[in-house]
Amino acid sequence: MLESKDVYIRLIEKEDAFRVYLWELDPETQHVTQIKNKVSLEMIYTMIEQQRDVMNSGQLRMMICLHSNKEAIGMVDLYDIDFNNAKGAIGVLLYEKKLRRMGHAKKAIVALHDYARKTLRLTQIDCLIQDDNKASISLFESLGYQRIIDASLKSDHLNYQINI
Repeated sequence: MLESKDVYIRLIEKEDAFRVYLWELDPETQHVTQIKNKVSLEMIYTMIEQQRDVMNSGQLRMMICLHSNKEAIGMVDLYDIDFNNAKGAIGVLLYEKKLRRMGHAKKAIVALHDYARKTLRLTQIDCLIQDDNKASISLFESLGYQRIIDASLKSDHLNYQINI
């Protein structure tokens, strides 16, 4: 468990699978994540098992939880981890709309950066954001991410990067 003042992040557990499944089925979530294949509960259970060995799976999905009531309010993911080049990619979903714009996602990302740097020995994190997702652009820029021009990306996506 990685903590900040108001939130903590922890590994996703089997008990979280159905909640994550429902979040992944939400049309707003699908629009932002651009998941092309329909997610199944079985896929989520498999992902939970695979992440136990981050060195081989190259991914880590964590639940963002409130200290006040231990309630899961979103997820923060570290994926496409390349240990040879000490880099990975990050994504964040704060599902509970009433809790957005309160700094919770930012605190979760900072905690994951700290873990990625100290434990996984990563030095660079990338983030792919749709160009119309102003809230995410603002969030990642406030954390020091810099936009990287990448001609190979679809025109509606922006690539951001930070050295941690």
